[in-house]
Amino acid sequence: VVLPHQIQIRPYNAAKTSNMRSLNPEDIDRLITVSGMVTRTSGIIPELREGFFSCSVCSHTLTLEVDRGRLTEPTVCFKCNTSHSYMLIHNRSQFTDKQHVKLQETPDEMPAGQTPNTVTLFAYNDLVDTVQAGQKIVVTGIYRALPVQVNSRVRNISSVYRTHVDVL
Repeated sequence: VVLPHQIQIRPYNAAKTSNMRSLNPEDIDRLITVSGMVTRTSGIIPELREGFFSCSVCSHTLTLEVDRGRLTEPTVCFKCNTSHSYMLIHNRSQFTDKQHVKLQETPDEMPAGQTPNTVTLFAYNDLVDTVQAGQKIVVTGIYRALPVQVNSRVRNISSVYRTHVDVL
């Protein structure tokens, strides 16, 4: 059965809300709920969801899905066996809307004399442009960690990770 629309499930009214200061490596890739005040929102960013590739030699086409923010470009054509002949065709690829949101601890949640903690949120599709700076929100999502890549040409894995919440 093929559905004409994508189905989305959204959790809400979570019983336990995590404090931003209590988030740690044990929470990575787990469902969390945090609250705070929105301090900044980015513009809408188009993010590749499905890449459409065409071989420049034999015109063979191929569609690949993005997995966890990464798309592995095919290196050899499956039809003519030519190396590095696939080209990404942007206007035939599928994109999704993405927005970065900075969420900061509210003054009543942080210890006296401390600097407020912030968490970066990634909102997608219909959750884009739903909050503005100054709003207090409670958000549920998956706490993620991505390695910080200093140089894209070097394939070393960094020991430094940047965290964010993929909002559901």
